[in-house]
Amino acid sequence: MKKVLFLVSFLISNLISAQNAETLFIEAERQYAHEEYAAAIKGYNRVIEVDPNLILAYNNRGNSYLQLGEYAKAMADYDFLLSIDPGNSVAYRNKGLVFKALQKYPEALTAYDKAIALKPDFYNAYANKITVFMLLKQDENARKTADLIKAKYPDSAESYAVSATYYRLKNDYYMVFAEMDAALAKDPKNEGILSERAQLKDDLGDDNGAIADYTTLIRIDAGNAKYFSGRASAYHDLKLYDKAIFDCNQAVALDAYSYAGYTLRAFTEDQMGQTDKAIADYERAISIRPSMEFAYFELSTLYDWQEKYDKALEVIGWLLKIKPDSYQGLMKQADFTAKTKNFKEAIRLWGGVIQKEPTFIAYSQKALCEKQIGDIAAACTDMQAANKLVKDKKSEDYFLSINFLYNNCRSTFSSKDLKIMDLNNQLLQFYDKNDVQNVLKKYDEMIAVAPDSASLYVDRGLYKRGNGDYTGAINDYKKALSLDKNNGTARSAMGFALVYTGKTDEAVETYLEAIRLHPEYAPDSYNLGLIYAEKGDYQKGIAYLSSAIQKDQNYTGAYYNLGLVYLKTGDKNKACYYLKAAEKLGSMEARVKRMSVCD
Repeated sequence: MKKVLFLVSFLISNLISAQNAETLFIEAERQYAHEEYAAAIKGYNRVIEVDPNLILAYNNRGNSYLQLGEYAKAMADYDFLLSIDPGNSVAYRNKGLVFKALQKYPEALTAYDKAIALKPDFYNAYANKITVFMLLKQDENARKTADLIKAKYPDSAESYAVSATYYRLKNDYYMVFAEMDAALAKDPKNEGILSERAQLKDDLGDDNGAIADYTTLIRIDAGNAKYFSGRASAYHDLKLYDKAIFDCNQAVALDAYSYAGYTLRAFTEDQMGQTDKAIADYERAISIRPSMEFAYFELSTLYDWQEKYDKALEVIGWLLKIKPDSYQGLMKQADFTAKTKNFKEAIRLWGGVIQKEPTFIAYSQKALCEKQIGDIAAACTDMQAANKLVKDKKSEDYFLSINFLYNNCRSTFSSKDLKIMDLNNQLLQFYDKNDVQNVLKKYDEMIAVAPDSASLYVDRGLYKRGNGDYTGAINDYKKALSLDKNNGTARSAMGFALVYTGKTDEAVETYLEAIRLHPEYAPDSYNLGLIYAEKGDYQKGIAYLSSAIQKDQNYTGAYYNLGLVYLKTGDKNKACYYLKAAEKLGSMEARVKRMSVCD
């Protein structure tokens, strides 16, 4: 009898433990799905304490560690899984993600290959391989991987989605959508691919396209809150606020923990002037995902606009309690404190921000607070530090700091610098009057004071070019480059001027050198693409215009002219795609052209 009772008790105990583990696991999964990774880890720890055999808890705990950058702990969980289940392909794929995060790319590729060996149609592992090949700048291997998966599984929608990953990493969105369209032709109800295409359309400003895809997704699964919040985002961008609110309401009704639903509804309510409702929704969002900073910043900004600086400080205080190292949170705390006119405390707080990361904003704001309490010496020291951090000498930050120093800290300048600044102020007065002769005279006087200043020659060249003196401009750019051969502004400007003087071949060489020195600067690729297109070398024109788009995804002119070049090559489909992209970015020329050749 005792044995029977013991057995019954044992079975009941195990049943209760299993039920507890399942309940705990569901809650941990909810936290993981809402990106509350630290909380999810605590949840998975409790699950494992109750049921050490629940394998999925180890995997998802590892994923949570991975998201938080705790790579050693993530790897330990994946290795443990493989020790008890050597055929676990997902664990190998996840190990690859850890290696990629650690920039151990060969090890990542090895892990992905092991995952694929265990599961030959592991599409995500192929996509991850492509990502690593692109990080290694092995474009050919990435393309071969994309082609391989399509050759192995030609009837699979997922294989085309993998290929889309390759083109997405190249910023070739025409081909991205072509591959996604091909995927959906094979599986029109593939929610994963539809959802990815909808999000991409939203990101690229194709709001109507995103709405169409989300509407299809809602027809497939009307119980998915993410589809409603996704469509709401597109409606919001189109300023269809009532529709956005309706979809947000649907999202939060379907999922009481829909962070996106609450934050987007709050953002929309703010646009509609419903501040109190927006505040309540941001507070709800914060309660759902306390580790996400966005809602704190938006809520504090609402109070900032209302000049309720104490309330704004209170909200940032909530954030700093759980994320004391939040850099943006610390900056906002200092900013709001200054707005309460507690300048001494703001100075202390800005000093703490500077200790974490010295930036122009931190130094300049600290200086402005120091000026408020009359500590001009400290203000000058901090503004000098701010000025030294500015790389772009034509930026608003540079002029703000220079003007502050010029008006408050003249003793900090050399006599030469002061002379240049005094002359520059005189120049600006003539500039406003469009007095070309006296502007050039002041440039001459400044160059006489600082004959080794490449930037002065560049500035004078730009002014000459603006007044039609291209030859004089070119001479100034050449002088600037003799003083500073790496001056990208001078080289780019000279290329532009050379085109206008008919020296096309020289312009090409100039732009090629500019691109070599500053490969990230999109306008040089754009201008070189235009030159090649004008010369009739359409393939090179397409290559450089495409390169400009890869460097700047909002380069309206590059999209428009790429469309025109494709028209010249007879590729109407691509031409219409790029003309439409330019139109979405606001180009009326593109709209007129698209309507005449595409509709």
